[in-house]
Amino acid sequence: MTFTYYTNKEGLEAFFKPWQVIVIKYLEKNPEWANTRQITDHVIETKIISRASIIQFLTAMKKTEILEYSEKTGKGGHQGLYRLKYKEKALRETLTKHIIETLLKNFPQETKRAIKKIQI
Repeated sequence: MTFTYYTNKEGLEAFFKPWQVIVIKYLEKNPEWANTRQITDHVIETKIISRASIIQFLTAMKKTEILEYSEKTGKGGHQGLYRLKYKEKALRETLTKHIIETLLKNFPQETKRAIKKIQI
């Protein structure tokens, strides 16, 4: 999953769509493993989004190691289970680190000069 940073947005919505933020916040509030049905049922309470879109998002987040994944065998076959690897503060730090690393890779001198100019 590639991340896009929207400078006109705030918080996690600078990286994720509103319904994706709902998924992240749900997983943060429910640290136990959750299946796609539980996640989808929660999201569709406030947003209309397909289960397939949610599954694609969960899969992408698993590949970027923001979510942990496990499988449980039960009635109906295998069931994918997800949980958030980071609390929101650590997630924001991970996303920030990703942006800075990408900038350093693509524009090393410019990024270093810009960081030096920032008053922290």
